[in-house]
Amino acid sequence: MDHIIPEKTNPHQSNFERRFRLKYAEPCIRLRFLDPDLYIAGRFKDVSIPLHEFVLANFECENIFITENKMNFLTFPTQKKSIIIWGSGFAVEILKDIDWLKGKSIFYWGDIDVQGFEMLSQFRGYYHNVQSIMMDGNTLQTFTSYHGKGSQSKISSLKFLTNEEQQIYQLVYETDLRLEQEKISQTYINEVIRALKDFV
Repeated sequence: MDHIIPEKTNPHQSNFERRFRLKYAEPCIRLRFLDPDLYIAGRFKDVSIPLHEFVLANFECENIFITENKMNFLTFPTQKKSIIIWGSGFAVEILKDIDWLKGKSIFYWGDIDVQGFEMLSQFRGYYHNVQSIMMDGNTLQTFTSYHGKGSQSKISSLKFLTNEEQQIYQLVYETDLRLEQEKISQTYINEVIRALKDFV
């Protein structure tokens, strides 16, 4: 088919459907509008959008929150001019190279464990303006009773972490420690998000 319809072929793609520009089941981005003024048609606030449409969307928001856990995605508090995206772990890779995200304030919230920081570093590799939230020492200390055992990793150093993030990463890496997002109280989450309003 490369020879029969060369004008329809994308030689840089190995996937059959993408190579020949056919329809395929592309990934969808699930997001919530945290500001009622942003609801689609004035009523839809939780939607899933095919990736190619999300790339072109450029929603009229100022802040983008990314969270790893679905329950935290569903219960995230309202915030003016903001949306939240369910990152679903390492699936955040599909969010790279989206031009309109580069002009937004982006906040990443993952578990405080080795994989959470690996995903944060990976995502900050795509967008250098990413700030982490609730992945800090204060959050870790506040919820010591909910510390659990994490999974091991062979990666001892991550390229795109701040000094504080790197210190916490070393701690969880060396001790196999984990604080899962869903163990953090809603009251604490609301306080952190309210404090963000001072600078977003």
